[in-house]
Amino acid sequence: MSNSSNNEYAPHSLELRAKTQTMPTTAGVHLATSEAESEFLARVEQIREAIALVPADDPSSWTKTKAPKVVALEAILGFQITEAERDAAFAHSN
Repeated sequence: MSNSSNNEYAPHSLELRAKTQTMPTTAGVHLATSEAESEFLARVEQIREAIALVPADDPSSWTKTKAPKVVALEAILGFQITEAERDAAFAHSN
């Protein structure tokens, strides 16, 4: 086979190898990711529970798109949250 023929298949073989191999990680990095994910999920669960406590009859607590306002959730939770956290929790509360 010529070099040009080998070059044609190189991206394909690398692509296949990338799909079948996992990237090496150290235990500390993997653990940190796992801890961060657990903390995020616990936080989202707290926010989800707080969503149930937002007064449904109080329009000042809800956005135009029917999501609870971040400030309303923060008042219940006692800590600050992001819109992304609220959105993640709200998506799983319905």
